[in-house]
Amino acid sequence: MHIILTNGYYIDVDKLNCTLKQKFIGKKRDKSPKESEKVCGYYKNLDGAIEKFLKLNQIDLMGDQSLELRSYVNQIEDINRRAVQEIKKNLEGNKE
Repeated sequence: MHIILTNGYYIDVDKLNCTLKQKFIGKKRDKSPKESEKVCGYYKNLDGAIEKFLKLNQIDLMGDQSLELRSYVNQIEDINRRAVQEIKKNLEGNKE
């Protein structure tokens, strides 16, 4: 099974584990664009893979910002809420 998340992330699920991966556009030696993927981790269950995705997604979206603690917490909650909504939407789309 292949679960599409957001920001290029996805989870491949097989009978042994769940693999969190991210697609990205890299460059070949001749500087031309090349679609690639990187493995972000191997997990024994879907919960572990989704938790790691949420952490990586937060880092990707927040970058190098400097924030007060309350603003940070609000942004993390918003990022996680949007990510969960997108996951649910993608899972509902896979049922069809």
